[in-house]
Amino acid sequence: MSKNRCRRRGARTVVGTMLICGAVTAAGPGVSQAEFDALARRVKRLEELLSEQQGAIRRQQQTDNLKELSRLRVAPSRTERPATEGPATKQVMSGLENARFYFGATSILQGATGIDARLNTSGDSTDVSGSIDFEAEARAGANATVYAHIEAGTGAGLDATTPTLTGFNADAADDAALRLSELWYEYRFGGDRWALKVGKIDMAGICGLRESSFDANAAANDECTQFLSPALVNNVTVPFPDYTFGGELWVTLAQWLDVGIGGGDADVDATTGESVPDLNNISDDLFGILEVDLHTSIAGRKGNWRFYAWNHAADYPDVLDSGSTHRNAGWGCSFDHEISDSCSLFGRFGRQRESVAAVQQSWSAGLQMSAARFGRKDDVLGIGFVAALLGDDWEKAVTAAGSAPADEYHLEAYYNWQVNDALSLSPDFQWVRNPNGDRENGDIWVLALRLQLTY
Repeated sequence: MSKNRCRRRGARTVVGTMLICGAVTAAGPGVSQAEFDALARRVKRLEELLSEQQGAIRRQQQTDNLKELSRLRVAPSRTERPATEGPATKQVMSGLENARFYFGATSILQGATGIDARLNTSGDSTDVSGSIDFEAEARAGANATVYAHIEAGTGAGLDATTPTLTGFNADAADDAALRLSELWYEYRFGGDRWALKVGKIDMAGICGLRESSFDANAAANDECTQFLSPALVNNVTVPFPDYTFGGELWVTLAQWLDVGIGGGDADVDATTGESVPDLNNISDDLFGILEVDLHTSIAGRKGNWRFYAWNHAADYPDVLDSGSTHRNAGWGCSFDHEISDSCSLFGRFGRQRESVAAVQQSWSAGLQMSAARFGRKDDVLGIGFVAALLGDDWEKAVTAAGSAPADEYHLEAYYNWQVNDALSLSPDFQWVRNPNGDRENGDIWVLALRLQLTY
């Protein structure tokens, strides 16, 4: 382009010079009219030649542009790369083509009233929490998948200041640093009937891309879009480890029957009593679980019935004798079943050793309804109830300490309003009777608003 501009500039200079010279000559003595007319004709001819040259330059530029556009349109696809790319590069490109990504952001505002000063000296309170999740899943060959989950959170929620047996906010995690929560590899074989997963896993979670595993429930398993209380997300009597190093093996024995076995490292936190992995020794205290899933159809309505037993080889302090420890073990079940096109019922039951835990048994039940009949097919209403039943050993221990033990009851209702494809708003209501398993604590009432963004 710069060369063409220089050529045009030079031609204009020549013409201008000749015009000036012609004018000067015409003004001088001894120049006839005929000579002046001849000079004018020469100048006109030069102008015509200049115009033709500029037209040829423009036509050449248009031809060059069309050739470049045609070259871009027929550029080789990813499968037609030059032969200099090796097999590893082709595998990476193929994996990226099949990759799936998910981003979610959740914000929860909760206000509680009726909090007894024995639970929280500040009394009634309002808390806010937020979290983000980024997930990526890519094929690693014909039968393998690689999955990664990165998350961060801010705000510990009501549970940090107001203790209960069932909990108010399963999404709260007061850790603003980005952390790699999950990273696992899954391989399917035997005609896709067997699935082996190893790595850093969440044995009971569900979020975004990933499908739930143990203690799953179609109507009560996701704190981002369903119930907020941890007791309605999973069974409160099962000490699932939080993001542990381990593995799972699932097999489909029939269309209606799946069997899964899983295990991972999990110690017992002496302060909170929660089951957490020990990264310094991932083989000392193992959590193991075996589950059988039945998939049924009654009168054309689908249902899922899950039965499991688990064992935790960690040192749990004895409720009555803090100087001794025991392993913990238990069993449970989870079911969800459609009863109409817009309504499903769900329930859970679980039991663990009473000598090492406050809640010996727990059951929950509820329903999930679609608002399709009101023209809101993506909106969902959920109502759930939980009973956390104390063990005899725990009641003896807290009675001796001067408290009045009582089973805790928890009711929650939410409405998930799908504003658009990316945004949902969920008003949420919770009520707890005998908070923290003590009848002297007054009832707690909680109103909340959850905002969920997904991409």
